[in-house]
Amino acid sequence: MKVRLAKNFVVIGFVSLIIFIFGSIMFKDLFSGYLPGIRGGLIFVLLIAAVLLIIMSFQQKSWQNYLPLIYLIAIIAGYFYQVILLYDAPLTASFPRCLFYILLIISMLFFIADKKISLNYYFLFWGWLCFNVFSIMGDNAPDNVMAIYSVGIILPAVFALTLAVYFKNNGDFNDLSRIIAIGALSLLSGMILIMVLATFFKFGDIALARNASDLNFGMGLLFLSWPFIIWEIYRRPILQKVFIILLIFSAVILSFSRTAMILATILFLLTFGKKINSRSTVFSLFLVSIIVYLSIPKAIIDHLPGRLNINQWSDLLNCQYYLHQVIGNERTVIWSSALKYFYDKPFIGNGLGSFSQLISEETNGEFAYSGAHNLFLTVAAERGAIGLFAAVWLALFIFYNLLKNWLTEVNSRKEFYRLAFISFVFFLIFACITGAEMLTAGTVRVDGLVSVFLMVYLVIVVSRPKIRATTGLQQKN
Repeated sequence: MKVRLAKNFVVIGFVSLIIFIFGSIMFKDLFSGYLPGIRGGLIFVLLIAAVLLIIMSFQQKSWQNYLPLIYLIAIIAGYFYQVILLYDAPLTASFPRCLFYILLIISMLFFIADKKISLNYYFLFWGWLCFNVFSIMGDNAPDNVMAIYSVGIILPAVFALTLAVYFKNNGDFNDLSRIIAIGALSLLSGMILIMVLATFFKFGDIALARNASDLNFGMGLLFLSWPFIIWEIYRRPILQKVFIILLIFSAVILSFSRTAMILATILFLLTFGKKINSRSTVFSLFLVSIIVYLSIPKAIIDHLPGRLNINQWSDLLNCQYYLHQVIGNERTVIWSSALKYFYDKPFIGNGLGSFSQLISEETNGEFAYSGAHNLFLTVAAERGAIGLFAAVWLALFIFYNLLKNWLTEVNSRKEFYRLAFISFVFFLIFACITGAEMLTAGTVRVDGLVSVFLMVYLVIVVSRPKIRATTGLQQKN
């Protein structure tokens, strides 16, 4: 079985390489700026993959239990392509970027077309679409608002239906968990790589290159994927555990976000607190500490205090100083601006993806933030009270059900829901202080993946009876 799987990966890799080379030559003049051929080759691979997924969706008997997982892999791969586009991407990249997701939506619609899906899921699906559709009519909605709505609203909702079909057909929860963990870790690895390449080949300074990968907002994905990553760590041997933990540490440090560092540290202690006396855990932490100490560049150490708005490292432990930095900096200006935009258009909002344009016009270009550094304030400004109701309801529904499942489940399921609940709370804290927007204004960027992960949480709590009836949530320490 393993030999056949390895051969399949080799064949897929070889074919993808040929397609990539062809696409690089074919689309080398499509994009300006850096790495035009590479971008062209990647989008060509993605478009071919999306077409194949549409074809596979017709062969449902053969692929029924695997297609939802493959869809998720394709979505994550597409968002990684968007991260690459953050590195000096021109506007001409918008059409092929959206085309990939439109093909994915078509593929998933074909998959669920003949499936019997509970009315509860359809109610959630249409409710989510309808409560967010009014923001399209906002006066300040950008020209590509329909593309943003399709990718950021419709795509996650359709994926939620495919995931509901997956659990209805007794899909294995452990397989889904593994895909989410590997996908999230791969995305963070790619973001780190882009940041390093941007430092060496373009900016020459990591302080300037930090926005090349948007790792700051990538922390929202880390918190949402945390329980799945931990479930994967439990299954792995010691050296793989060390690698995963080291990768997480690197992503958190390179995000240059003090909020992310503090929350990740607390979350790590809450996760491994009971296992800290385990030999493998202690050895893993020791190795990670040594590797981080020896490998972290001096440029990062020098840049961190200024980026974190601290004068010395001891300020990290000063809660009063930290509170002053959060409340006393430009966040309060951005938050007050978001509230003003909300009061101007309280019902349907200013338009999906309009925040960056609004604050840029108000400050004469001084601020060009994609969101309000607060998920719910961004939603309020762009989507109004109607869209805000949908976002708040979604968060509260997931929060309540995760808590209920934690308190009522037993054994490994109880442990998972404990992790999921704590991680979700930390995500909400991060999203309200730093921002983890469901969409980024103007272009569809990595932040849009937050909506997909939230839909995963939603379907998991709604599909709890199906998950309990399968062999899901098997833990291996």
